[in-house]
Amino acid sequence: MTRDDDLIRALMIKIEAEPSQIHPSPMRHSASEDAIREHHHLLLLADAGFLVADEGAAWFRMTSSGHAFAGMIKDDTLWHRVRSKAAEAVPRCGPGLLFEIGTAMMRDELRDMGGGTNERGREG
Repeated sequence: MTRDDDLIRALMIKIEAEPSQIHPSPMRHSASEDAIREHHHLLLLADAGFLVADEGAAWFRMTSSGHAFAGMIKDDTLWHRVRSKAAEAVPRCGPGLLFEIGTAMMRDELRDMGGGTNERGREG
């Protein structure tokens, strides 16, 4: 199955918007192709550390890193910039690398604005 970055984005935004931020696996109610595809992508997000799955992967909870990733990818402009920047390096990359690229881009913008940290992680 090919990873679908747009589905990953949609799932993260959907889970963050849920009041409990706990998302049931679609496999609990169906074994349709769409349910299998969504469940696979939830597992990929868990592999990347953005979600935590219960023992049987029937429920998924967003992690702190997941909240940061969801916050970053909610903005359409930033999402497209991150994907474009990632495509310059590799044709396909996982959500972890997309998050790192987005974080680096935001850090560069903060530095250009006169805030943030320098290469050594110090203020200034």
